[in-house]
Amino acid sequence: MGMSTYILDNQQEFYDIADKNIGNFKNISEFEEFMMKHIDLLRGTEDEYWIPETIQEIWQEKWSKYQ
Repeated sequence: MGMSTYILDNQQEFYDIADKNIGNFKNISEFEEFMMKHIDLLRGTEDEYWIPETIQEIWQEKWSKYQ
């Protein structure tokens, strides 16, 4: 496995964790706090530089389906 595959797999794991757990939180602050524990999975990606925005985008994308 090359380094880029490792980085992309970690990034996908971050998004999988977010998707699997987002429904457990009442607000974005709780979700952000939880996801910050997993930011190491974004190391080496562009998302690493936009962590708060990435987490907010995941939250908004999920809950926009219900508005």
